[in-house]
Parts: sequence; C-alpha cells; structure tokens
Amino acid sequence: MYLNLVTMLLCMFCIGVHAETHYLRYPLQIEIQDKRAQFPIKVLESIFARTDQNYVLQAMGTTANQERNLKLIEQGELDIYWSAASISREQALLAIKIPIYKGLFGYRLMLVKAENKNLLAGVRTIKDLKKFTIGQGVGWPDVEVYQHNHIKVDTTNEYANLFNMLALGRFDLFPRAVVEIWDEVELFKTLNLAVEDNVLVHYPYAIYFYVKKDAQQLASIIETGFHRIIEDGEYDALFMQYHGNVIDQMNTQARVVIELENPNFKAQNPDSSADLPPTIH
Repeated sequence: MYLNLVTMLLCMFCIGVHAETHYLRYPLQIEIQDKRAQFPIKVLESIFARTDQNYVLQAMGTTANQERNLKLIEQGELDIYWSAASISREQALLAIKIPIYKGLFGYRLMLVKAENKNLLAGVRTIKDLKKFTIGQGVGWPDVEVYQHNHIKVDTTNEYANLFNMLALGRFDLFPRAVVEIWDEVELFKTLNLAVEDNVLVHYPYAIYFYVKKDAQQLASIIETGFHRIIEDGEYDALFMQYHGNVIDQMNTQARVVIELENPNFKAQNPDSSADLPPTIH
C-alpha cells in the first residue's frame, strides 16, 4: 500500500511538471491577414514541439514598429520577435543566428503604381537606380542599406502608410522582399499597385529570432530545436509550403540584378558575416 501511495504521488508530480505552461509573448502583427507572421510562428511551433516543455506562443500588445517591438523585448514586456540582423540589435539582444527565410529577404523587387510596371526598364546599375526615391519604414535596417549605397529614402512610422504614400506618388519605389511582395499587392489591391518588371535588388540580409539578453536558456532551446527541424527535413518542408513558388516568381533571368552592400554584414561584425545567407541567382 505504501509503495502504491508513493507511486501515485510521483505520477502526480510528473503530471504537474509536464503540465507547466510557458507563455512566450510576441508582438501583435500589423494586419491579421498578414501572411508574413504565419511562417515564423509555424517554425517556432515546430521547434518547441521538439522540447520536453510546454511552450505556448501568445500575441500581445498593440501594433508597433520594429524598433519599438525590439525595445519591448529588452524591457521584458515581450519574450520573442523576429527581425533583420543588425549590429545594434545584436548588441542589445540575443540573436539566434539561423536565417529564418534562407536569406530570401535580401532579394527585393520594386512595388510601384500599376501604370509604372516598366519604370526601371532603362536601369542597369546602382547609378541608374539613384535617380529614384524609395520608401521605407522608420527604424528598418534596410534604411541603412540604401543610405549606405547613396540611394534616396523617404520614411514613415506606419507600415500601411507606405503603400498609400506610394499610390500618391510621394516616392517612386517601395522595395519589398520576394517572400512578401505578391501577398502585399493582394492585401492592398484597392490602391492599384504592381510589381515592377525589370529590376531585382539583392543585398546580404537575414531575419533572426531575438530574445532578451539574459534569456540564454530560451535562446539555447530555440537554437537546438531549429537545428533539429533542419536536420530532419521538417524546416525545408515548411519553407516549401509557404515559399516554394518564390524563386520561380523572381524570374531572375528576365531582370537586371543590382547588388548593394549591407553595412550590417561587414568585416567588423564577424559573427553576422559567418551567418551570411547564400546568393541564389
């Protein structure tokens, strides 16, 4: 009887341990229809399914720009976020340096007004591209990229405003990653925007998961789980499910490819340089 009681208590203890839930807060996304949020969340769910702990992702707060969301992690009000690699971010937070999108965020097509689908037909070099003004969000690392390459940039705090500003002619081009641009054309279809036909811009670029500086255990769990889903093919299957058609849609053979330098992937940042995504064109 004594042994049975001990066994029962041990089982109850085990159930209690396994039932403990760890909520990981990530920022509420810009649009509920925004498909960009779905892939990293699915990757995280697959990663956490490989642990012996119960992690639950929980959208929190109100919509905010990238820099604000990253600051909220630093302050402990959020637990995890995914955003572009940058020197300053890697100094303030812990980056899990496995590119979530295989570097595809570094391949940029130009969103334009529908009547300007051939706006860049004569562009062959960076010098040609400098004749145009591009739109970007305040605090985006891409702003540093374009300014570093001496391309004119117009910025605003609000993501959705960039599409309205483009439609109103406030700037000429809105460079968007190949994994997001076609979804955005559909999302903002009432503005009559289109993908420009002639140019593709590329620069080294990685999207990482970020956690608070002192959350080393969480970072280690994410990194270990990420490697596991890569090794057994689950990550590739997810990637193809969400982005399998992107490389064909890029149509690099029909486009001029312009290479830009990314100051966040220079020699003075060796950790990031070691994680440079491959060039695929």
